[in-house]
Amino acid sequence: MSAKKGDVALIISGGDANLGKLVYVVGSPTDDRLPLLGGGGTPRWQVQMLAANLIDAEGEEFVGGSVPDSGLVSIGIDGEAARALREGAIVKFMERAMTEMAEEEADEALTDRSILPSGPCYFVTSLANKSAVLKEAFPCEIPSWCAEKLKTKGFPEPVPFSVLKGKYWWCRVDVAVSRPHIEPGNGTTDEVASTEEIAYVLRSHYYVKVMAGPFDSREEGRYALDLKWEAPK
Repeated sequence: MSAKKGDVALIISGGDANLGKLVYVVGSPTDDRLPLLGGGGTPRWQVQMLAANLIDAEGEEFVGGSVPDSGLVSIGIDGEAARALREGAIVKFMERAMTEMAEEEADEALTDRSILPSGPCYFVTSLANKSAVLKEAFPCEIPSWCAEKLKTKGFPEPVPFSVLKGKYWWCRVDVAVSRPHIEPGNGTTDEVASTEEIAYVLRSHYYVKVMAGPFDSREEGRYALDLKWEAPK
């Protein structure tokens, strides 16, 4: 069965590296920089990985790419079910990317601490805050209502990340964090991240802004994010 936009499909052509992998069919390719996967031919579809990274002819890994129509076969999952699989794959990739980023920076710090930016991280309601405590710090913007909630718990602004370790946040983050083939500054995506994961994103100089939190678990954060997707304002 031929694939169409919004389907979950199986890659059935091209190199062995991608054969049998499940992908979500995003639509017609809109970016010439997308890696070519699944062999040659036209027309082509832009796809996103669902379970395993996609690999181009040079062996580079990607979360998405371009596959010819003849190289895809629909498996009969579309609509809400397909979109749910796509969003789940994005969340899992985001978590994995942040974990790998943290591990890589930790390894680098052991061999050369000078390559890591120094300075603590703080939650603030405005990045225009120029207080002395933030002079050498990495500030992350949070909504004023979040700051008020933290203040009632004894954490006045600016709030150091160190007092909120292990908490989770609904964040708006540069899409390049989870989609390495996209240049930073070309869009954002909403994800759930821990305080520690946000710190690594900040220190890697990606855009990140807290939309809600803190939550006691990643699941609680995802629930809040799911409610937003289901009933956007």
